[in-house]
Amino acid sequence: MPMILDTAFVQINNYADYYIMKNFRLSYIVLIMLFLISCKKEKAELSGENKLLTFSVVGQLSAPVIDEISHRITVTITPIANISALSCIFSVSNEALVTINNRQIGNTATADFSTPATMNIIAPNGNTASWTIVVNTISEEYGLGKSVTASKSIEKTFKWYFDQAGTGKFSSINCGPTVATMAAKWNDSTFTKTPEDARNTYRATGGWWYTDDIVNYLSKYGINSAYTALPDNYQTIKKYIDQNYIVILCLDNYYIRYNAIATQHVDKYYKVNAAASGHFIIVKGYKQVDNQFYFEVYDPWSYGVSYTSDNQLKGENRYYRSDDLETATNVWWDYAIIVAPKGKTVIKISELNSKTQLLSAVPPQHGG
Repeated sequence: MPMILDTAFVQINNYADYYIMKNFRLSYIVLIMLFLISCKKEKAELSGENKLLTFSVVGQLSAPVIDEISHRITVTITPIANISALSCIFSVSNEALVTINNRQIGNTATADFSTPATMNIIAPNGNTASWTIVVNTISEEYGLGKSVTASKSIEKTFKWYFDQAGTGKFSSINCGPTVATMAAKWNDSTFTKTPEDARNTYRATGGWWYTDDIVNYLSKYGINSAYTALPDNYQTIKKYIDQNYIVILCLDNYYIRYNAIATQHVDKYYKVNAAASGHFIIVKGYKQVDNQFYFEVYDPWSYGVSYTSDNQLKGENRYYRSDDLETATNVWWDYAIIVAPKGKTVIKISELNSKTQLLSAVPPQHGG
């Protein structure tokens, strides 16, 4: 009997071990399955967010244009910003990685934007959104070119540009009175006369204004000016601008080329259909861009036409090519009127061509 009991007890123990092992194996399998399901679930739950939230660059003139449809960012920078090593600042979806031109970066970076750059935003699950970044200089938007190597602009803290439109019954030929008024206002911020006042001072009954009318009008208000010949337009005008004088030219406007692109600031925005079209302008600055030299001018012929981007009149701060100005003055009036800043007198600049003499009188020419 004891033996039978012992045998039965051993069998019971064997059955218990069997069931324990069986349950252990089942539990182990269940744990493995749960682990695999958990891993699968974790992998499935990795974020696919790869959105661009903000973007800017150091030296931008205005907020970038971010096109969500084409994934294109366009931004314009100041002329002094270094486009080849430009700092950008951005934010993207949480945990997303960013590369610019295949180089992984943080939320700030310096990159070469001299050509369009590719920005990839990579979500944790690997989904990638590609953006094209186009950085333009203001000179490119103006139509000047890319690389500005020399620049000067004679500016004031007050407005001194006048449009010859609306200057009375002779407004269509009032470029002379308008330019004279601009020069007087530039010289003295307290000057309150208008182009119509200037017209009523000389040739009030109509007709072209002449170069000597401008000089006489400036002299009437104590503003010093002088004539000079232009044996080398580019150097003569540039050197006087470098010394903070403004320059008045009387030229044949037909030879300043026309530009039909409405957003650009280069060349005339209006057409002149025939030669012998005398016109007065003020030269107040210059830019050397790539291989082209431009003069920055106030052309009084705006006639209320402005840029849609900022409402600036199109004759204000226009850029005319130096070779066009040379041709246009050579055929019409190969002189210039140099206007001195307030309280100063025009003096000959010593480093100029020996033929560049200040003159008290020259053959007069008209503009309209």
